[in-house]
Amino acid sequence: DFAVVTGPPGRSLSAGRLELPLRQARLQCGQELKSDWDQVSYTELPVGAGDFDRLQILCQHLIRNAIQYRSERAPVITISAKPADQEWLVEVHDNGPGIPPEFREKIFDLYFRLHGKNIPGNGLGLSVCNTIVKAHGGRIWVASHSGEGSTFSVTLPSRKDPSS
Repeated sequence: DFAVVTGPPGRSLSAGRLELPLRQARLQCGQELKSDWDQVSYTELPVGAGDFDRLQILCQHLIRNAIQYRSERAPVITISAKPADQEWLVEVHDNGPGIPPEFREKIFDLYFRLHGKNIPGNGLGLSVCNTIVKAHGGRIWVASHSGEGSTFSVTLPSRKDPSS
């Protein structure tokens, strides 16, 4: 994933429904998320501009993150989007344990692992997300409350529906 994200664009930036990379992310996660994927719901996602492969990786990492760092409860993940000026605000909300305030910016750093070796991982996921979002001219941040989950917010440029 990291080579795809930091290398030259795989496909040119084009307008398309953001739901398509999300669906492909589901296929790519396959068996790994099989039982938990049913806990992922989303509203109709907008048309945006972007590199399909990189947006798919973004979706994969945000969903895997929500499932991997969940609380004792079954994961519940909701993805929604709304227009904001010349961009879309996409939010991924989970019901996990939350992220302490002092780590809400640090989690996007390369190789940073909030949970140490307690949970498998390499500290690349959210750094990859940050790189993808910045390459698309957007921003990523997290809001979180202990025991109430986290909401990862991403802005992406908006485009008119190619069918109009």
